[in-house]
Amino acid sequence: MSKFPAKFVVIILLAIRFPAYSQGVQSSQSSNSSQSSQVAFQSSVVQVPTQPTPKGAVLVRNVLTPDETQSTIDFAVALKVRDLDALKERIARNEVISADEMAAKYFPTAADYARVAQWLASQGFSIKPATQDRLTIFATGTVAQIQQSFGTKFGRVNMAGVEYTSALTAPSLPGELAPAVLGINGLQPHLHPHRHFMRAQSVSPQNLTNYSPPYTVPQILQAYNASGLAQDGTGQKIGIVIDTFPNSGDLTNFWSINGINQTLGNIEEVQVVGGALPGPSGEETLDAEWSSSIAPGAKVRIYAATDLSFVHVDEAYGAIINDLPSQPSLRQVSLSYGLGELYEPISQIQTDSQYFATLAAEGVTIFVSAGDGGATPGPNGPGDTSGPLQVESPASDPSVTAVGGTSLYLNASTGARVSEPAWYYGGGGQSAVFARPDWQTGVDMPAGTGRLVPDVASVADPNTGAYLYLNGSLQAVGGTSWSAPCWAGYSARINQGRAAHNLSSLGLLAPRIYGLNPISGKSDFFDVSVGNNGYYNAGPGFDLCTGLGTPNVARLFASLTMTVAKDL
Repeated sequence: MSKFPAKFVVIILLAIRFPAYSQGVQSSQSSNSSQSSQVAFQSSVVQVPTQPTPKGAVLVRNVLTPDETQSTIDFAVALKVRDLDALKERIARNEVISADEMAAKYFPTAADYARVAQWLASQGFSIKPATQDRLTIFATGTVAQIQQSFGTKFGRVNMAGVEYTSALTAPSLPGELAPAVLGINGLQPHLHPHRHFMRAQSVSPQNLTNYSPPYTVPQILQAYNASGLAQDGTGQKIGIVIDTFPNSGDLTNFWSINGINQTLGNIEEVQVVGGALPGPSGEETLDAEWSSSIAPGAKVRIYAATDLSFVHVDEAYGAIINDLPSQPSLRQVSLSYGLGELYEPISQIQTDSQYFATLAAEGVTIFVSAGDGGATPGPNGPGDTSGPLQVESPASDPSVTAVGGTSLYLNASTGARVSEPAWYYGGGGQSAVFARPDWQTGVDMPAGTGRLVPDVASVADPNTGAYLYLNGSLQAVGGTSWSAPCWAGYSARINQGRAAHNLSSLGLLAPRIYGLNPISGKSDFFDVSVGNNGYYNAGPGFDLCTGLGTPNVARLFASLTMTVAKDL
């Protein structure tokens, strides 16, 4: 197994279905032969197999009962950003674009939004109020309404032992509406992101005073050279998107055990979608406990989407964009979920890409866990060694920072770093959807044309994992869902330093950190040169397991807060 194996031909073949693109998005619209006035959005659905597959979806029946046709579905009609090529060019230059300029130049026009919304209302759908970005029209209707209005067919689909009512064929729109529309999302609820959260196989919390895993916050700060940093994130805010809120008692106990000076007054809760929230299951607690402790001076704003359906998660992204004018310190967001690119409708990937580009344009850095399925993530989250090589969305998006995973071993007495190999289950590889951005080109980068994942890494292995205080007890956990919120915490501390130097927030991080190598060498990162993720090997410099490596936070802080010619 070489560092960059020559199996990219698999990705090239898969890319026939998911063509790569860089600046713009490609709409997979085709004329509906039976209705010449209609335009079908083939990219808004994924074909459902009629024969059982080892881990994927399978059609149960294609005839619904009357009750099933009257069940309701939340769906979304995504509109196209104007001049996305120009917008992404500006993002790559780390320009910060105001909400007013975004509305004037890039967001879908008010006229296009109104035209599509009026048609949806005429079909009897319930429509949520418009957001300032006008990127998506969120609506609700019965399966019968959707079948009639969009000319699509639904059936019953089994995924991982659970049955769903999902679309089997592509939805269509009248031809006069189609040019403004990117896709019709949410019609296949059996497809949804999965949390990147893992518990250790054997949970045996150690004495909190030694350096044996699971690790405490001070131990991780020491391991990544962040202990001596004076900045604690004061004046910054970290956003988290997840399905529910953590228990406040778990947070306060975690802070107390770790010696963190943090209060519940710094935790803000925003319920994005109405209805009862599920109870805490771990992911929401891990994200909040660790991000708030890595940057104890920062506030943490949690957006609860009720579930992790694509439509509700997109509503959370829209809520963040709406909040930015009144939340100017919200400049880093952590996302700890994903789904393999090849299992997700491409219009959904493109829709999310527009949200991420908007956030990056307004100066927000987005950290996304790269996944816990290695180089072959399965349709239900865990790895699938029989499946294709692929990376997960949204980590593969060029407007986010993808965070991979390592195993971290420290001297049990002193906390000194002993070794840090790549974690076997850490996500990584080459995108079949997004083209290689300019900042990932160079002689030392892997062959191919796709966006490379991850960009950076942090400890994720649950067997060298994190303490978590959940539902009243300490647990040992891991996953790249631990890695992403830690990076969001480091970002808050760095952005505090940048503000003190009258520099803009980091925004899209990748062009800044890939460009650091010629200036400051490898000392800004701990290079991970051993280990693999089931297919790709770690090695000196950039690799498809850990990207540039894990953070040497103090050195990275110095590089990203100094005033230099290119604002690095």
